[in-house]
Amino acid sequence: MYLLNDSFNSGPPQYLHLDINSCFATVEQLYHLELRNKPLAVVARDTASGCVLAASYQAKAYGVKTGMRRFEAVKLCPQLLFTTPHPDKYRYIHRQLKQLLTFVTHLITPRSIDEFVLDLDYNLKLGQDPLNLAQKIKYKIAKEIGPVLTVSIGLGPSPFIAKTAASFQKPDGLTNISAYNYLDIYSKMELIDFCGIASRLAPRLNAAGIFTPLDFYAASLEQLKSVFASVHAHYWYLNLRGWPLITPPSPQKSLGHSYVLPSAQPRKLILPTISQLLERTCQRLRQESLQARGFGLYLGCQDGPNYFQHVTFPQPVSDHLSFWPPLHRFI
Repeated sequence: MYLLNDSFNSGPPQYLHLDINSCFATVEQLYHLELRNKPLAVVARDTASGCVLAASYQAKAYGVKTGMRRFEAVKLCPQLLFTTPHPDKYRYIHRQLKQLLTFVTHLITPRSIDEFVLDLDYNLKLGQDPLNLAQKIKYKIAKEIGPVLTVSIGLGPSPFIAKTAASFQKPDGLTNISAYNYLDIYSKMELIDFCGIASRLAPRLNAAGIFTPLDFYAASLEQLKSVFASVHAHYWYLNLRGWPLITPPSPQKSLGHSYVLPSAQPRKLILPTISQLLERTCQRLRQESLQARGFGLYLGCQDGPNYFQHVTFPQPVSDHLSFWPPLHRFI
């Protein structure tokens, strides 16, 4: 049973969401002076068909995106630089950043290798200003890790609103969404800016008369039920109003995504599609605070043999970078 609140949560910004900007590319620039302030792509393999795992903001300015193949990215940005991933570096920065954040609170929840959520309940009781704490975090990161490592920080009365705020202004942003400005913030967003609303779900919202975030907020519970047809209608009703969700533990043992190709293609050519499916799956893992102990890839063919491979990880993971080595062995 969920208590529905019609108004936006007027409580203080109890949650702080921190997101490293273009994490893998930024960490590479942090370690290598020659890569700083230049368009850079971290690719799964150093080949023409290697998939882009991350792009620096200098590269994003040319339209380079995650999931592109290297030769596609070069067409957009001929001067683009490349490097293959170095997971040990990213994990080290993750641990270093988590330790740095303990000067604020020990109530820290890593959402992924590049995201953290801080519960500021105790800080608020001490009379500390969340905006001031966020600015101190940025200052300490620049001083103790390096000014190249920029982060976007969001504040809000719920984890969802804090994450939305962190995504509102990138790179190096600091946004507080509250009962005083949420309508202004929502008016400057698109539906797909909300975490969990992908481009394939937006048309379903449109069919229910929901075209903008303000429409989404104003939608009745019955309208949302017509779109989601599940308890997620209640979740979204509360999320959009800044109320933290109290959900029972998930009994789910596995999750995944699938996609039907318009025509038969060689396995090597479907790597970008697999990359996008993998990223969406890992995003769901993090949203539900889950980790994976194994990973499987299934390719079904209408007029040929099916293909299946599975691998078990030595430790549970949730970042998509950990899935790439076995994925490339499969393909």
